Amino acid sequence: MSARDLSRRTAGLAGALLLSGSILVPVHAAQAAVHALVIGINDYVGPPKLRGAVNDAEDVSAVLRQNGVDVTVLTDRQATRENVFAKWQSMVKESGPGDFLIFHFAGHGIQEESTRGEAGAQESFLLADYDDVENPSDRLIDQELGLWLSLAADAGRTVLFVGDACHSGSPTRSIFGETLPTRFYVPRTQPERPRPLVQASAQVVDAARQSIFSVGATLANRTIPEIMIDNAPRGALSYAVARAYEGSADLDGDGVVSASEFEAFVAQTVRSLAASKQTPQFEIPDASFPILKLDRQIEVVPAAPQGAIQVHIRAGADEQFRASIAAIQNVSLTGDESGAQLVFDPSTGTLANNVRDVVARDLDLEGLKTAIEADRALKELQRLGLEGTLPIAFSPDDGVQPEGTKIGFTVPSVGGSYLTVFDLTATGSVHFLWPVSQDDADPLPKDQAFSLDTMVTPPFGADNLVVLAMDAPPAELRAELKKLDGTRNPAALIASLKAAVADRPYRIALQAFFTRPK
Repeated sequence: MSARDLSRRTAGLAGALLLSGSILVPVHAAQAAVHALVIGINDYVGPPKLRGAVNDAEDVSAVLRQNGVDVTVLTDRQATRENVFAKWQSMVKESGPGDFLIFHFAGHGIQEESTRGEAGAQESFLLADYDDVENPSDRLIDQELGLWLSLAADAGRTVLFVGDACHSGSPTRSIFGETLPTRFYVPRTQPERPRPLVQASAQVVDAARQSIFSVGATLANRTIPEIMIDNAPRGALSYAVARAYEGSADLDGDGVVSASEFEAFVAQTVRSLAASKQTPQFEIPDASFPILKLDRQIEVVPAAPQGAIQVHIRAGADEQFRASIAAIQNVSLTGDESGAQLVFDPSTGTLANNVRDVVARDLDLEGLKTAIEADRALKELQRLGLEGTLPIAFSPDDGVQPEGTKIGFTVPSVGGSYLTVFDLTATGSVHFLWPVSQDDADPLPKDQAFSLDTMVTPPFGADNLVVLAMDAPPAELRAELKKLDGTRNPAALIASLKAAVADRPYRIALQAFFTRPK
């Protein structure tokens, strides 16, 4: 897409106070406590083994414990159906009225046929000993999960369920090789329905629904891969939720993370990490509900700098080519394709990102070097977004958009801010988009959304639209963007951006999008 073809409409936000520490307590109940049951399963009996679910459980539980939460962690073979239910039942009984209970699951999911006249397909979470034939009962069907959660809600507890699994096998875009584990499993046979461990009436579940908040990893018909984050396999949802618990989801800086802020932060962070390939799903019965309260006495701790980018080069490149890439600072070649952040096929010059989208084609050595720098810049944008998230909407969908398609971007919560908008392509091209003329309002009028509309035109490939909102105009950044416009210098872009936001409130929206010829 030609960045210069973007047509602008007005839009604007106030910067967020950045805090990294939090106390996970419902603020409406001063004596309420928080309890969490965290499940992470890599080592399955029947389905393919995962690599990142235990990492997810360890990260989430560590953040919760640092904030004084009573956490029970079950990983791998500990996480059987009976054991998980026993721990959940015990947590419900030992907690008190008004307490906040978290149930976090990272592992495989399946979709199965409905039985007994139930409407729609049933979604299940697979537990450690599950096997289609030998032990099909070791799973948690969504309707039974509702009964488990209602045990807590009916007893006066508020519940947050996070399910980092998927229940379908349809990707939004083509995958560059089948090297990434996904959290979706297709059973060899239709498993028998397990014996219920708890009975409850539909009326109890319906009455309790207002006290149950839930987050699913993606749309019901989409696959999610495990991706490399901080050089470790992870689920994007669990990573985002852990950062929310650290306090990054306090978007308005008032010291309380409401359910609506939690949803906005987690949704945008997951989409940023997964290049818009994954869209979390939320059930939020009360948008104003306070998920957590921040401890303003905790000092802000900046996010850790990036480690080396793991690059896998497929067969066909000579040793000089490989050595040239290995010589790049903070780049490490790896023989493990599934553990790489970037995968390059020298036979076609094709580069794939961490979710295995094809982001560039026909790259030579110098083109690959620049694309690696562009990926490094993108990772830095994602990191900055954790400290100041700004949600963005994209239309028509997250597929690869063919030439001639009308596409649009909207940032709803930016009225009153100074916006700086640019595009960074996967091949390293920088395009300055806003403000570039006297007609571009600066700051933007209050109570207005910011929108960009365009038609897909050449060049095609992978782009990343960035909207930076600040409470004062970043003059030096804008001057640098004018110099960089149309060039391929992602390192200079990021250096200028980091200088602009240092010690100043900001928020960033990041939207990846993909285009192709007809």
